[in-house]
Amino acid sequence: MIRLADAVEIEATPGVIFEWFREMEANYGKWHPDHVRWTHAAGGFTEGGLCRVEEHIHGKLHKMDAVYTKIMEDRRIEYDFRFPMSLICPRGAFDIRPADGKCVFTATLDFRGGKLVSWLFRSNVEAVKAHMKEEGENLKRILEQDKGGVTRKDK
Repeated sequence: MIRLADAVEIEATPGVIFEWFREMEANYGKWHPDHVRWTHAAGGFTEGGLCRVEEHIHGKLHKMDAVYTKIMEDRRIEYDFRFPMSLICPRGAFDIRPADGKCVFTATLDFRGGKLVSWLFRSNVEAVKAHMKEEGENLKRILEQDKGGVTRKDK
């Protein structure tokens, strides 16, 4: 298993970051220009709830279904991709950790296949890494400069 991770420091509280993810249907297109749509399906943004994600990666449109497996308020969101994406990338997570008046936001994706597969598909792996980095930078900009349109008062 290969884990790709990208972390960024954001000057925002855990509650502000988490609320932005709670409203992902409205925020997804703002997050990255390659994002098309994020739709909550059965169960919504709850453990066991489903979502559909559509985005362009390495020039191709990917439509992926996922189930939220763990939601820890203001701390962590875990999800498992469903078939067929689960054959390549079974899971991902968003982690929010307070650090010196800021937060460290980390996105992770787990890929099957190990070093050989990552070498054979290195251009795709590099495209995913670049996309994840851009997402982190964009989220930082949105929440620090644009204030992300978040209206919830933090706890």
